[in-house]
Amino acid sequence: INLNINGPLEDEVIISLLKQSSKELFDFYGIPYKQDYLKILYEYDKKHKPEDFELFPYVKEAWERTVINLLITNRNRDATEKLIEHFQLENYFEEIICADDRFPKKPHPGSYEYAIRKFDIDTVVGDRMLDFEPAKIYNLDMFVYRNPHLPLGTHFNDYRYLFNED
Repeated sequence: INLNINGPLEDEVIISLLKQSSKELFDFYGIPYKQDYLKILYEYDKKHKPEDFELFPYVKEAWERTVINLLITNRNRDATEKLIEHFQLENYFEEIICADDRFPKKPHPGSYEYAIRKFDIDTVVGDRMLDFEPAKIYNLDMFVYRNPHLPLGTHFNDYRYLFNED
């Protein structure tokens, strides 16, 4: 997509940088981080239809084997609900917390504190440091998906690892 900021943005570059943090993405493209970055990320979401995305292989099978699944995302509610509907995930999550809900965005620990109190969670699965900063505060087990750059948790590249019965 082209947001007229130092040239075209390529999806692979965006995803790679976002795996590190949104600040890395904005630094790379020379955008002041405090600039209206949410507007830019929402524009990215608007340009991509749910059909442009794919679920991680075997993630549904992993969700089916857990007692409680929560989704805590920095995506806005509208984009999240479109993805949930497209992939028919309505019955997989006990609750979904989005960026425009009542909690500050990750890495703020508010949504995690809520999830611990309400659901007694003990494990976080994610792929970015902002998923794990609050998990460290509450000493939650951490499983890191496809991001070898993060120096914490248990790393895995295939969701079958989470339900390996051997």
